[in-house]
Amino acid sequence: IAIVIYIFHQVSMLDRKVISIPLEIKSEGALLPVSDYPSHIKVAVRAEPSDIHLVTSGGIKAILNLTNYAKAGSYVVPVEISLSNLLRTIDPLEVTVKPDKIFVSLEEKAIKYIPVEIALYGVPESGYKISSTEIVPSSVKVIGPVSVLENTNKIYTKKINVKGAKTNFSVETELDNINSLLEILKNTVLIYVSMPHN
Repeated sequence: IAIVIYIFHQVSMLDRKVISIPLEIKSEGALLPVSDYPSHIKVAVRAEPSDIHLVTSGGIKAILNLTNYAKAGSYVVPVEISLSNLLRTIDPLEVTVKPDKIFVSLEEKAIKYIPVEIALYGVPESGYKISSTEIVPSSVKVIGPVSVLENTNKIYTKKINVKGAKTNFSVETELDNINSLLEILKNTVLIYVSMPHN
């Protein structure tokens, strides 16, 4: 009984810190998640008061490892935790994760070249109008689940403001990937805009 009381006392003396960390997806196999999953998870850490300040989000990684799943379907996947070398030296250290398992539906990974569309807004200077635009490259390589790629026919650029513009211009801009299930391998394009005077 004395030992149990001692252990309880020691545990009760630990400080507690809760942090939110990004959930990383590790998928080196042939499958990708096709269902939504949380972008962050909560990690609760308990350590001695003298050590708790060493616990930061940069020292902890949360990983959803999908590499070993070979068949499309739905699975409950445990969240893996990786600690930095510094945190590994802390003793005692208690780490709990919420949620500790994630439900995901997996589908075959595919590649598709998808056309890029320019997203313009604003009105050019009076007497000028946009006569033509060019995008380089005009399409980009995208990786994602088969069904998601099949339903994705365009990738838009970030919005480009042409308000008050009165000359030809070019600009490098990022693409606006609104679907977290897709990975655009080259996320920037060069835009050429021609606008002669009327």
